[in-house]
Amino acid sequence: MAEPWETGPYGEAARAAIEERLSAVDAWTERYLELAAMAVDRRWVPTHGETHTANQLRTADGIIRFVDWESLKLAPRERDLTTLVQAGYGDRVGADPAWSNSSTVNGGVRRSTRTRPGSLLGTRERRTTG
Repeated sequence: MAEPWETGPYGEAARAAIEERLSAVDAWTERYLELAAMAVDRRWVPTHGETHTANQLRTADGIIRFVDWESLKLAPRERDLTTLVQAGYGDRVGADPAWSNSSTVNGGVRRSTRTRPGSLLGTRERRTTG
């Protein structure tokens, strides 16, 4: 990282930004490796990956069905709890408090509007987050 990046108009700015955040990248990498080690020891199941309300249909008899399965993966079951945690319901699913930090859950990307999982919890509320 000591040599300037002279490729493209943003090369040097990108190098400087990365260099400035190397300790954070190291911490993220360490946390990732910890979580990956935990995941290896868990039973993996088919997960949907995007369980928000736009991917839920309630049948006439009240059963919730998930649609839009292109994100299907074998993963720890907690993968499908992410929507609940992002919506502020982590305490209801026993989520690790670290997941409540949206930068942890979203990989550092914050969305401006999220739909609470209303069909799961009986509400259809929208809220704006920062």
